[in-house]
Amino acid sequence: MSGCNKLWYMEHLIPALIRKKRELTLELSSSNHRLDVPEDQEEKISDNNHNEDAENETKKSSQPLAWYFVVSWILSDIITPAAFVVSIVFFGALYRGGPLDVYNINTHALNSVFVSIDHLVCARPIKLLHIIAPLAFNAIYIVFNLVYWTFDRVEHVIYPGVIDWNEPGLSLRSIALMSFILFPLVMIFWFLLYRLKLWLSFKLYDRT
Repeated sequence: MSGCNKLWYMEHLIPALIRKKRELTLELSSSNHRLDVPEDQEEKISDNNHNEDAENETKKSSQPLAWYFVVSWILSDIITPAAFVVSIVFFGALYRGGPLDVYNINTHALNSVFVSIDHLVCARPIKLLHIIAPLAFNAIYIVFNLVYWTFDRVEHVIYPGVIDWNEPGLSLRSIALMSFILFPLVMIFWFLLYRLKLWLSFKLYDRT
């Protein structure tokens, strides 16, 4: 089982299966013992089954993820919005028309395509609070960009017209736009898509 599907399995499918098991257990207990089990004992059996299933559900849902699943989840939270922000900035502010070379296609277009395919076929959960991860990555990149620029203030301008420390005002406006508008909007988009996938899954496979 892939890591992203296991995340979905642990968060949604296991609790649903446990609830279904509890319902079936109660139904069987009621039908098998209704005629020959006193009412007080029947209630006791039902309570015991309920407590046991609730305890099992709590244990399942509280199990920590393996470290490599956590790493995969964090990397996905970083890459997902970052890929789209890179594509938006490139085609919205840097691209001036004309044919694209292989480097720009791979770096500024296919990255978003691959991320989209990954999320369409994967059940990895998306949490809005996880936007902390891409924002932290963005802050680290900005520091790197600034340090890299100090070594050559002409040739080391990576995104002229967007982040150019020869024009600090322009750079700060661009950083604020990406950090407070683009990243949150992209994260909200993917969160809504994830919720839509969950809704379709419950409808199509009758998961309760």
